[in-house]
Amino acid sequence: KQFKKIKITGKVVSMSVKERARLPRACTSKSTSIATKNAIPVMSVEEVVQRIKEDCWNEKSLLVVSGSGVSVSSGLSTFGGGFYERAKKRYKLKDGMDLFRWQFYVKEPFLCTQFLGQMCEQVLKCKPNTTHQAIAKLEDTSILLRHYTLNIDGLHALAGASTWDATNSNSGATVELHGSLREIVCTHTGNIYAVDEAALNRIKRKKLPKVDNDTPIRTLDLQARRSRKRHLISDSVYDNDAESEQHPSRYRFRVLLYDDEEDECVLDSSGALALLDSDAARARIVLWLGISFQQSASCEYLRRVAACTPANTLHLIVNPSTDAAFNAMSAINFQDVNIHAVHAPSDDLFTALMPTIQCASSSELSKGVATCI
Repeated sequence: KQFKKIKITGKVVSMSVKERARLPRACTSKSTSIATKNAIPVMSVEEVVQRIKEDCWNEKSLLVVSGSGVSVSSGLSTFGGGFYERAKKRYKLKDGMDLFRWQFYVKEPFLCTQFLGQMCEQVLKCKPNTTHQAIAKLEDTSILLRHYTLNIDGLHALAGASTWDATNSNSGATVELHGSLREIVCTHTGNIYAVDEAALNRIKRKKLPKVDNDTPIRTLDLQARRSRKRHLISDSVYDNDAESEQHPSRYRFRVLLYDDEEDECVLDSSGALALLDSDAARARIVLWLGISFQQSASCEYLRRVAACTPANTLHLIVNPSTDAAFNAMSAINFQDVNIHAVHAPSDDLFTALMPTIQCASSSELSKGVATCI
């Protein structure tokens, strides 16, 4: 394993890169030549549908990774194209991404929570689109291996997708790698609460979003997660001032921040990444949906998956932008990875794929193979 030195609260400690979900530097790829872009092979939607039929039928070998672009047709902004810019203007930040960093949250917990609350208000008004619904239906087929989403809008779960966490073993088909704006977690008890109008009204008034007499929808085993984490980081991370029930960081949105030192409140990161590695090793096709590969997280996930997949695995960058596939290739330093561009919105792909999904999920699966293929 590779190790790097991390300075936390004045102490320098060793930390396993593989076990700790730290996000590295951002991908800074830029388009440099039209010739290089044109060298990336392109597949049509129809060709993608046919490959999925041929390679993934009855194999459970289709791995899906989705980003904010898939929710644009539901009425949401992308991070690079909306949320970061809004945060930058509102709080006069040099970089709008700073608001989503742990350091900003610790310094200004109410401001950070209020902005996330405004995002949550927008999210709660949105409905799942064709992509969300199709991925949920893929669970009933022998095609989908698993779905990992970088989105925090919770629309996949709203569409009916089962979500993974460490307590339900490998049963959840969708892994919310960065959490969900639709939930609030108590950092002391691990209780998770659904966000409602009352919680959002409290946030607007700079009050705690939840109180102890609210009923949780489930509870995380934070003690177990923190005991596994203590050997990786300094104990001083837990020596915070949030002992009071009224402390502003007692409750937080279940959303992963950059350099988050309470990531165990959002997700069992080591468990999720281990599962991703295992799934990637079994994938024959990886769909990268609505991801621009301009942010550090998406670039790191691409590098991680590419390192684990077999050499012949097909990576499909599904994005209307012609820059996305080039950015992806830049993120992996143009290594020999089987990447193809699909210049279409994910909704177009899944509209074309829906008849196959319906056929694959039918009770007459064995009789329907020839017809679907």
